[in-house]
Amino acid sequence: MIPLVFRVILRAAFTILVLGLLPAAQASAAAGVSAGADDRTSASGSLSLPQLIDFALAHNPEIAATTFDGQAASARSQAARAARLPRLGIEVGYTRYGDDLRLTAARYNGELGVFGDNILIADLVLHLPLYSGGRLTAEMRAAELLEASAGQRLARSRGDLAYNVSSLYTANWHSGG
Repeated sequence: MIPLVFRVILRAAFTILVLGLLPAAQASAAAGVSAGADDRTSASGSLSLPQLIDFALAHNPEIAATTFDGQAASARSQAARAARLPRLGIEVGYTRYGDDLRLTAARYNGELGVFGDNILIADLVLHLPLYSGGRLTAEMRAAELLEASAGQRLARSRGDLAYNVSSLYTANWHSGG
């Protein structure tokens, strides 16, 4: 999540970029660089509104950050779903004693035993969540809702950006720029 102050600064910087792009695009069109290059180019040779919106969506840092937030929420959702699955692990331990210890239990009196001062233990462990009081299900549902919320924030940011670019384009068009 981007702090509000940083978002305002990003939005202002991007607005300045788009305002600076309009005259540059018109100048390059006047020089014949983009004239006739695309059917969406207006008759005067400047960039059309759909081209500017596409450019803004592709280069806006707030949209990129919101997209990454959505990907992070998706990863958290996958991790919450995975927490319900069994996990297989290996546990290994090593102990060294100063004196030899019997390593196997005696089965009868007088049996020669196996002794050693190094003990190595290895276990294959299966962790299976049998009961968690609904915690795993609640975490999974919360992660899914956060993922949906991130998707809505991205859609909202894209819509706001398209509206802002359209407003700037219309204001520039009406001013005769």
